[in-house]
Amino acid sequence: MATEEATDGVAGAQLASIAELVEMILLSLPLSDILLAQRVDRTWKHVIDTSPQLQRALFFAPATDSTMALVGDLGSSTNVPAEPSAASAGTRSTNPSRF
Repeated sequence: MATEEATDGVAGAQLASIAELVEMILLSLPLSDILLAQRVDRTWKHVIDTSPQLQRALFFAPATDSTMALVGDLGSSTNVPAEPSAASAGTRSTNPSRF
């Protein structure tokens, strides 16, 4: 029994030392938990600080170029309302006596 418990602890430590696995596990957590995970130990903090995916998930790094291209395309869409023209601004009825 004691040997099984000892190997379980070693296996857990080995798993936690593999940065890619820690990164995958952290990416499945809520953002607040990822921020708190930085305080677990130096290895986890290093993984979070150096992982581009985790940095983007925490909004510490900009999104990828393909994401930015999609956002940029939204601005050129014809569905975006234009600024009101001077003609339409003059059609509003303002009644100063109301105030």
